[in-house]
Amino acid sequence: MQDQAGLPEETFDESVRNFDPKDRIGLISLFTAAASVIYTLVRPLETQDDLMSLTVVFSVISIFNAKSIVPRVSLGIVIAQFLLVQALLHIG
Repeated sequence: MQDQAGLPEETFDESVRNFDPKDRIGLISLFTAAASVIYTLVRPLETQDDLMSLTVVFSVISIFNAKSIVPRVSLGIVIAQFLLVQALLHIG
């Protein structure tokens, strides 16, 4: 398959095989995102400041996800973070 630029499209398996171990930013951002979600679920947000700090954390994670291992995983994490923040805004 080819993308719109005419370059070969990289499959999930190929991107995992071609992963450079030196590029750990994607892994760090995945673990940070998971830790943020667990923290949110364990400790309910009590103030607007908590929500704002969580939003800042998600923004920073999203920036790091630009260098993620698999672009589709990165996009999924950014969408999940956005939906979680929106849900928290409606609850609070």
